Amino acid sequence: MPSQTPNTTQKTLLVLALCFGVLVLCTLSFALGCIVGRRSRPVTQEISPPVPPALIEPEARPALAAPPAKPRRVTGVGVMLARDRKTHKWTIGGTVANSPSARAGIQNGTLLEAVDGRPVEHLRVEEITALLTGSAGSKVTLDLLNREMTQTNRLELIRIEFVNGIVATTGI
Repeated sequence: MPSQTPNTTQKTLLVLALCFGVLVLCTLSFALGCIVGRRSRPVTQEISPPVPPALIEPEARPALAAPPAKPRRVTGVGVMLARDRKTHKWTIGGTVANSPSARAGIQNGTLLEAVDGRPVEHLRVEEITALLTGSAGSKVTLDLLNREMTQTNRLELIRIEFVNGIVATTGI
């Protein structure tokens, strides 16, 4: 390794010292900016003191429970989709109990190749969901490949209605 002249070493040390100084100044500037830049929140004044719940008339008490949510209705075959981390292909992540997919014996981890003959590999989950949903009683065909990628199956399932993720109809 060639030896450095004292002049080069001094220049290197000077550059390092300047860099360290700039770093210290930036850190101090940021810290001071954070401290000085803080603003206090305005104090809100309470208009009337709170009334203890026991003193409120029962009719005037607010309802503690939220209003019932509108039921979410979906028609499909009861599969949940997932992406395989290694292959990035769409897989069956689960099935809804007593759904057409569960009754057909579709297992978690089964690869979904196509829906109604349309390959799904490059589709977004919203697009696949649109293919899987439809009117109750209508048919949908799934092309599936087992986890070991040795056996392909084509299943024809009948869509049913689900309310809040639970089977509402038993099939047609």
